Amino acid sequence: MKKLLLRSSAAFGLLSALAISSLTPFSALAAENDALAVTSEHTQLVQAVRAAEQKVGGIASKAEYRREKEGGQYRVEIVRGSEVFDVVVDAGNGSILTVKKDTIDHDD
Repeated sequence: MKKLLLRSSAAFGLLSALAISSLTPFSALAAENDALAVTSEHTQLVQAVRAAEQKVGGIASKAEYRREKEGGQYRVEIVRGSEVFDVVVDAGNGSILTVKKDTIDHDD
């Protein structure tokens, strides 16, 4: 009987924790995962990739969203022939912030 009671208490505790965590507001989740902030940006990932490809004249191989102190940014890796470029695009207005030739792949 004691084992059944302990199992029931543990199950109740687990279910309570799950119920409370499902009520966590979106803003709290956004603080944990900065990728959720992309939904409030004016420029979409597809637009940022297109802008970076046009700027460098190559093809995107990788792109990601990052939340920086200055605001949201897309980091796009562009391949042009045998060269690789790291392009940073402002997620707010879609402007190209930087273009740097990537001589060593260090996941930037």
